[in-house]
Amino acid sequence: MIRRTDRRPCVRNQSELDRFWQRWTRARSDEVAGTTCALVFADGRMTRKALTFVDIDGPLGDAEQHLLARWIRDLLDEDTAGWSIAMLMTRPGLPTVDERDIAWAASLYVAARRAGVGCEVVHLAVGRRVLPLPLDALTMGRRP
Repeated sequence: MIRRTDRRPCVRNQSELDRFWQRWTRARSDEVAGTTCALVFADGRMTRKALTFVDIDGPLGDAEQHLLARWIRDLLDEDTAGWSIAMLMTRPGLPTVDERDIAWAASLYVAARRAGVGCEVVHLAVGRRVLPLPLDALTMGRRP
């Protein structure tokens, strides 16, 4: 169980979240494909560790969205009030956003919604760049 009184790094706005993911990617030498998750409480405090799932390396189907949502709820002991999740998609390749990335990010937003937690802006790390993929850009068909 994650205690809400623990001292953790904070992200109170998009700039701080961008910097968090930039630092996180710089601290890693490998470019393993996957999805990294960090839980964030309402006041911006983050969990101490971010967890990477190497088996979530593309768009999630309905069953996979359900499993990710279940994992989030289980991690929070079903007490999802006040929590959101920050997610970083990582893949090798060119530092551009493609249709697969958009589908992947959209499926992560759906999984967070299914879990009953808020979702911070999903980011994509590729080619040593970190790019935000805001939900409105994904749903309106615009490129981030």
